[in-house]
Amino acid sequence: MSAKGEVRFQVGGQAYTLHYTINALAALEELLDCSVAALLETFREPARQRIKTLRSVFRAGLLEHHGEIDDVDAGKLMDALGLEGVSVLIGQGLEAAFGRERQPDGSPTAGNAGPLAAPRGPAPKAG
Repeated sequence: MSAKGEVRFQVGGQAYTLHYTINALAALEELLDCSVAALLETFREPARQRIKTLRSVFRAGLLEHHGEIDDVDAGKLMDALGLEGVSVLIGQGLEAAFGRERQPDGSPTAGNAGPLAAPRGPAPKAG
């Protein structure tokens, strides 16, 4: 975890930052035509998750710092990280966006114990 609400990771020696800002979340709601709350519900039921949706959520988190990344490039990053790694990063990013930051050992910081459904763990490194 880096600056408030940001999750940093590397792929192939290149640094990237996920940051689910209000603008990123609003763009995601518009793109998917559903609320963030409804989207979070799909993360609780893996059978309802779609790769296209996961890619859209991942890309929305990249918008703030990497607005030039399109769907194809986001998909390539996901290939490098693996679906589980991407899910972990998205989970960490969304938790940070909603004030549920975690300590380096993965435990919630004081007052931020509410869980989100995406898997948690250390940020993966690829490449």
